[in-house]
Amino acid sequence: MKKKPNFHFCSLLVFLAFASVNAENPIKPLVALSRANKSPQVEVLEPNIVVAQQRLFLAGVSYGGKPTKIFAIRGIPKSDTPVPGIVLIHGGGGTAFREWVRQWNERGFAAISIAVEGQTDELAKEEEDSVGRWKRHSHPGPARQGIFGDSDRPVADQWMFHAVAAGIQAHNLLRNDQRIDSEAIGVMGVSWGGIITSTLIGIDDRFCFAIPTYGCGSLAQAPNQYGRALAGHTVYQEIWDASLRMTSVKIPTFWYSWTGDTHFPMAQFADTYRRTTGPRQISLIPDMGHSHEAAWRRPESYDFARSVVESGQPWGWQKSLTRSGDSYEITFVVSRAPVGATLHFTKEDGHSAKADWMSDSIGFSHHGDLVTVTVSPDRSAAAWFVNLDFGGRFLSSEYVTP
Repeated sequence: MKKKPNFHFCSLLVFLAFASVNAENPIKPLVALSRANKSPQVEVLEPNIVVAQQRLFLAGVSYGGKPTKIFAIRGIPKSDTPVPGIVLIHGGGGTAFREWVRQWNERGFAAISIAVEGQTDELAKEEEDSVGRWKRHSHPGPARQGIFGDSDRPVADQWMFHAVAAGIQAHNLLRNDQRIDSEAIGVMGVSWGGIITSTLIGIDDRFCFAIPTYGCGSLAQAPNQYGRALAGHTVYQEIWDASLRMTSVKIPTFWYSWTGDTHFPMAQFADTYRRTTGPRQISLIPDMGHSHEAAWRRPESYDFARSVVESGQPWGWQKSLTRSGDSYEITFVVSRAPVGATLHFTKEDGHSAKADWMSDSIGFSHHGDLVTVTVSPDRSAAAWFVNLDFGGRFLSSEYVTP
């Protein structure tokens, strides 16, 4: 009978590596974990059952001196050659999702969906320890305490530290699997998972691409619950704000959201992506909604990932925006032909989700791989952007606040 992995010993090794957190650079142990590039110890649940996906535990980093595990669901498509891969990070109320893994597997990607609050994918009974409706397992790290509400704890015991470490460990697992192309692995996170993803890619520079969905950095300036919680929050502003490290992000990124998102206003979303130095694609989806399902049911994230692993760049992005008086000319680079273009604008300042958004169909020219639109937004417009429609797939210009 195959011997089960010794998680106590494995996590002890991880703990020793993390025992000393540099006061001047408290995320240094996370960088070291990524650069070590060692596969974490794995315990496969139901190992004798032949299924397309595997439920597993990965060794996490120590929490309060005790070993931890990370619950995950992994799926790898059958292939004669290594396949691309992706790490999937849920948002608030979520967990590791089989369906999310399946969606990526069907498109030829290996995928691992991780649970970042010590939960499993089992519904909890009333008397059981839980995160939301999900049962927690016996070796969890910290659960999220509101909005960075555990900042009084040592950095290595804070939830975001453990969430980022979980993303790194999942990445390490995929990179060390010979069935997966180690140079073609991305990461996608939804809502709080988008915050984690934005943070993670500024720490672990090995990813091939990233898809922050809804979540972003610069949240201390947000005109909502995030701004109220983080405006005077030194730990967030000096350690965890993803925007702090965005200039080091050179990989292709895909910024995926909608103007009606109450949690992550467009101004903060745009402030985060503008700091990246690699190619970026933006899609602001009309009436997208805010949920895990809204993100994984649409085609844009899969199209972006496939384009990057095949060509090294997104299939569409804004090349330039120039202004002449009240007129703007925007040029996009695309690998497909649009069927329409729309100017979206609002005359209201403040939170983008509370504004009244209007739209006008506009013309465009398409020559080779370039699409050009010329727009003259209303002089009273407080914010605007252009969407190109590719038959139900949307490519957006950058968010403009004149």
